[in-house]
Amino acid sequence: MNPVNRAEPWGSNPPPGPPVVVFLHGVGRSRLALERMRRHVARAGFDTWAKSYPSTRAPLDTLANDLDKELQRDHPGKEFHAVTHSMGGIVLRHMATCWNRVVMIAPPNRGSRLARQLIQRPATRRAFEYIYGPSGHALARGGPWPELDAEVGVIAGTGGLTAHNPISWLSALMGVFAGIEHDGTVAIDETHLPGMHDFIAIDTSHTWILEKRRTWELVQAFLERGQFVESTGRD
Repeated sequence: MNPVNRAEPWGSNPPPGPPVVVFLHGVGRSRLALERMRRHVARAGFDTWAKSYPSTRAPLDTLANDLDKELQRDHPGKEFHAVTHSMGGIVLRHMATCWNRVVMIAPPNRGSRLARQLIQRPATRRAFEYIYGPSGHALARGGPWPELDAEVGVIAGTGGLTAHNPISWLSALMGVFAGIEHDGTVAIDETHLPGMHDFIAIDTSHTWILEKRRTWELVQAFLERGQFVESTGRD
């Protein structure tokens, strides 16, 4: 599928100052899920922008259009980097904003096996639809979704079944990821994006990947250099 038509409001002259780093949370979460990471990036010298959006109540393209309008209203004529978690990366792919560098954390770039199985089973379909709404259906279908014309780095988790991720227990009971590396919610192979500039997998779960200092440092490195650099700090 071709990239979204991403208008450049500044024409041929890039805007002054560094890019603003946009943070997009995953389905059923809020901007607070990325707040500690956002503060880390802000301390590194970046301007940042984060908003909660109704991730379960509208289709992906509607969510993307609304975020585009808010972002351009708050930062007209700026360049943008982005950091996303889970479905936030899919919302970003539908946005018309021009991106410079994008870090996707545990993104279901090829759709979600877990969502597909939950929606196909009569015992779980109604609850899944009630909780996740139109975006859940989109993740189950798995695209096709717009490409990204940007430098993209992907961070995936390999935590698998973990006590602090209830979804991982459900996926284990259903046998969703049998024989496949995963973070309890998204499989490693589902995170891959054609043309991505860098990729790294770390031993943590889908939710707690956001709280790891190593994740924060990898994000900062990619925003600054366009590649991941191994952290020397503790997880």
